Amino acid sequence: MSVLNNFTVSIAKGIRRLRQNKELCDRLSGRRQHGINEPRLKLDKCLIVSKVTRYEYEKHSHDNIADADLEKILRKRGSDYDAMISNHREQKSFEEGVARSLKEMGLQVEMASRLTYNDKLINWCDVVVPCGGDGTFLLAASRVRDANKPVIGFNSAPHKSVGRLCLPTWCSNDVKGALLALKEGRFRWMRRSRIRTTITCEPKLLDTITPVDLHTLHYCRYCL
Repeated sequence: MSVLNNFTVSIAKGIRRLRQNKELCDRLSGRRQHGINEPRLKLDKCLIVSKVTRYEYEKHSHDNIADADLEKILRKRGSDYDAMISNHREQKSFEEGVARSLKEMGLQVEMASRLTYNDKLINWCDVVVPCGGDGTFLLAASRVRDANKPVIGFNSAPHKSVGRLCLPTWCSNDVKGALLALKEGRFRWMRRSRIRTTITCEPKLLDTITPVDLHTLHYCRYCL
């Protein structure tokens, strides 16, 4: 009886291993088939959404006065004007590098700031490419209403911050390599959830409500 039991157990284990191997083969086969049929990312028209730097914000808040006058105001206030200009140039250099890499791949490129970012540009492009941090990414994504339009963010200052919504740090250090990987389909989609808010009121009051993006309002926090 003991020998028979051992034989039965061995048979059961063998059948279990065969089933596991078959399931593994089926999964691998499905992955290969899925990889073949998976659509590639369309990158023909790219819209870069630039981050508003502190310099640009101050310039806009002071009615675009001359740089010399702006420098006097900011230095008098105690701001580090030199660091502000350095960060501004670093940001713009990164954005220009991304745009240059896209153009070298034969792609059409348009650039927009948070003040010029609009539905017309969003409808024109195949992909939205915010260059900044998580704030710039959220700004860019908030206007995209098409769930099938990708938003691919680059962290423009990976040595200073870690963007949780943007591509990994190595992509910022190797923009061309990252774009090539995207073009060749060497990536995985990540679907993110968003929150929708709705205002309810009497129908006659709807005409009096005008939606406004807070970031488009002209204000200066230093005047508060």
